[in-house]
Amino acid sequence: KDTSQSSIHKNTSEISTPFRLSEAHTVNVIAGGKKESDIQLLDDLLEVLSERGFHVRIMCDYPPCREIKSHDAMSIAFFSRRDFSIFGSPKSPILKEFIDTASDIFIDITSSNSKMVRKVCGRMKYHLSIGVNPANGVKYDFVYTIPYESDTRLSFEKMIDYLSLINS
Repeated sequence: KDTSQSSIHKNTSEISTPFRLSEAHTVNVIAGGKKESDIQLLDDLLEVLSERGFHVRIMCDYPPCREIKSHDAMSIAFFSRRDFSIFGSPKSPILKEFIDTASDIFIDITSSNSKMVRKVCGRMKYHLSIGVNPANGVKYDFVYTIPYESDTRLSFEKMIDYLSLINS
């Protein structure tokens, strides 16, 4: 995908100003919360994003199994089946607000194939979408796989550096 001609995905077809990662400020992240490894992955991503000055909004697919390291510019919430109507549309105000608030970058680090995660990912609004170790069948602008047992923080740094390089 040519990110230089991207616009906010979903709900618009008009082309806005060219997207530049160097000018990005907001990141929406959907993360797992069920396992310790999910939270560690999120903590590493948040550390990298906060070092680069991003404002991050996080939505976990379960209540986090432990406290997430707090960073200045972040907010966090979680969703469950109860946050969806019988027809599968979001019904909780927090989930609706998360989905309806556009971001410069959307990052999915769930590696989940759940219907709920797919529904949230499919409705997000963003300029650039990134799937990290994706398993849910959602199409992303950029897919990044972190090698097993590698330093995830370093992997996220390299991912952002690479995206900055190809989007300059």
